[in-house]
Amino acid sequence: LGAALVAFHVVRSGGSVDHWRSNRALWRHATEVHPWNHRWWYHYAQELADAAWPGLDAPLREKALEALEKALQLRPPAVYVAIAKGEHLQELGRFQESASAWQLALGHHSEAVEQATANRLIKLPAERYRIVCGLGLAQVHGGDYPGASTALAECLRLLPAQISATCTRRQSHAHPYTGQPSLPQGVWWHQAPAARGRPGVLCSMPRCDRGCLLYFQAVARSRLQDWDGAHRSLQAAYNEKHRTAQAFLLWGAVQLKMGSEGAARDIWRAGLKQVPAAAAGSREMAQLRANLLALDRRQALTGASAANSGHPRAARARRARREK
Repeated sequence: LGAALVAFHVVRSGGSVDHWRSNRALWRHATEVHPWNHRWWYHYAQELADAAWPGLDAPLREKALEALEKALQLRPPAVYVAIAKGEHLQELGRFQESASAWQLALGHHSEAVEQATANRLIKLPAERYRIVCGLGLAQVHGGDYPGASTALAECLRLLPAQISATCTRRQSHAHPYTGQPSLPQGVWWHQAPAARGRPGVLCSMPRCDRGCLLYFQAVARSRLQDWDGAHRSLQAAYNEKHRTAQAFLLWGAVQLKMGSEGAARDIWRAGLKQVPAAAAGSREMAQLRANLLALDRRQALTGASAANSGHPRAARARRARREK
């Protein structure tokens, strides 16, 4: 009997060790033991694909969304679950669904809870700025420009001056980018993993900073034909060092709408000089060159027309047309 009891516990211990081999295995086991706990489903989803991390495989995000749906079914929507859902859907390009998730998060946001947890070292996402910024980006990509303009204005008002990186302890064989040849842009090892499976600290920064948000605000305002507002947003984005070819293209087009061809030319020329060399062969850079060429041609045609208008033959032709 004693031998049988020892054998039983050895088998159980072996199973327990298997559950602890990784965070993902541990949270998956937690959902199997306590399937009624919405937080276990949320943490399992985050281990499958943390919503805040860029460059993750779409199938992993889809699996994470399945776990998040389980969490949403178990209790009245928790803000952090809806935030994660909105971020995953946005990265998958499902912008209308993403906007609905952000609206759900906004409806359950609590200022009191956000303030109470603001100084905690470890906390679940609950910040209002994060929600309205996500909502504004989803709306501008989804074509809801009035909604995007409103949401991004609040987003930029609430956005902290400095946003902390998102960091997590991970082993070299058990992090979101295992199997990929390199880490995506904006992701780095703050502390490299050590020998014998000891974890390191993997960090990432938000993909869309203040300058990026200002650019998308300008996109929404330009679609609403608020040319002055779009110009102010683009100037502010430039001041924040957001200097992409897309931003220069839009800024020049806004200047043309405002009747300033000279300013448009100056902006597009600046774009050719200031956009990083890595984008030199991009379609947007080719468009900048084409736009400048079109302006030069129009200027040449205007100059030629003005010169010809004073020619005697042109004067006789105008008199003949008036006499008819």
